[in-house]
Amino acid sequence: MRSTTTGDANRQRLLIQERLDLQAALEASDAGTDLVEPAAEFVVVAASYGQRKGITDTAWRELGMALHLSSPRQGSPAPADLRKSAPTRHS
Repeated sequence: MRSTTTGDANRQRLLIQERLDLQAALEASDAGTDLVEPAAEFVVVAASYGQRKGITDTAWRELGMALHLSSPRQGSPAPADLRKSAPTRHS
């Protein structure tokens, strides 16, 4: 018969390894994610929505949207700008 302490230690090790495996899988799946095109599409849709609803660029920025929304067709953000403002996951 195993002691509860040994069983708890084994379970803890397994859970730690599972967390590490899941973090590695998440990082690997994020590595190939290209958000430039979806972010550019978001800018177009958000600009139109903002114009209809009277949402200013300042309001978008306060919400964490650092994208230039005023004239998406003429002044679309550069891909580097989109990558900077794309949401990130933190552990």
